[in-house]
Amino acid sequence: MPSYLSNIPQVALKEILCYLNHKSILLLRKTCHSIRNSIDNLKSDLHFTSIHFQLTPYNVFIELFYQGETYEKCVPIWYIKTENGCEIRCGTKKIHLENEDFVDIALGDYELLLTHQNMTLDWFKLNLEYFHLDPLADTKVLEPIAQKVLERTETILTRKDRPLKTENFRMTVIRQEQAVKILKMIDTKSLKLVSIHGKTLNPMIRMKCDELEKLEQWKKAEKLELWRFNFVSPIEKLMNFEEVEVFFEMVSMKDVLGVKKASGCFPSYMDVRMLYSFIIFLQSSKLQKVSIKCNDFNDANQLMQVLGRFQYKQSRYGERKWSWFFQHSNSNHVLCITHISYFIPKPNYFEFLLLTTEELTREELEVLQ
Repeated sequence: MPSYLSNIPQVALKEILCYLNHKSILLLRKTCHSIRNSIDNLKSDLHFTSIHFQLTPYNVFIELFYQGETYEKCVPIWYIKTENGCEIRCGTKKIHLENEDFVDIALGDYELLLTHQNMTLDWFKLNLEYFHLDPLADTKVLEPIAQKVLERTETILTRKDRPLKTENFRMTVIRQEQAVKILKMIDTKSLKLVSIHGKTLNPMIRMKCDELEKLEQWKKAEKLELWRFNFVSPIEKLMNFEEVEVFFEMVSMKDVLGVKKASGCFPSYMDVRMLYSFIIFLQSSKLQKVSIKCNDFNDANQLMQVLGRFQYKQSRYGERKWSWFFQHSNSNHVLCITHISYFIPKPNYFEFLLLTTEELTREELEVLQ
């Protein structure tokens, strides 16, 4: 590297950075320590719209999105562990760094990207892929690496002049405290969606949200997604959201109806369930929709007996949909319960949607209860 490059004036370097994209800036940053420090000190906004950081035991994947002239563009960057160092891949370009740790190199670039980001992001995603290939081996290898990534990310966000702004927040974790550590650093005013994902292999992990529920970010968000966790908190804890979407391994009749089966007398039990559902929805000034996704549901026939008259639709793509409509006696509010299943093995869906009678079609009014 020419010696003059390390002594380039800050004003000149700042002008050069204006003509470089994210990929070029990251590559320039690796030329020498003085250039890296100068770029970090300038803190120029990189203008990307979303960032995705994915960690597996043997590589890191950073994906940047930014708005082009006509469509959104993507810059993928791989940091791969090798026998004697780290290989970086960005598009068709490859760089091999000897005696360097792939996680440390990735976190250095990650710090640059987050530190210099001042615009509100569309998405901030941080995925810790514990169960990528071999569940037992990967968990043992990834645990200390994941801890390093979380601590470094927390430090980066703490050092920013202001909280990181993003409309949508998503993490893949195996413990509640991992999500708490990062979510608490996000700007509350811009946040709309909180999405927490669990592991991709069975069985699902049981998770409480008691610590998440204390965060202002949780309280201020409009939408919540909890995927592949056996969520054990009561539904009342979700009343501050407008929309809620959860994904379980298995849903039973008890889960759908919301209260414990008392005597097996479906008519009286049904009254309790519907009253309970309306109380939950009507007590909340925000909650409008709850969606439940599950891999297994074996009580479909009982559900039809309990809920009574329904509307049935079937598509040519194998989707089967049952819908029930229940009107509150003292208002025009209607609770719509929909169950969706498929002929081929796919997850079941349950949707609880608060409507008004004016929003129903003639066919739906005919089965209104």
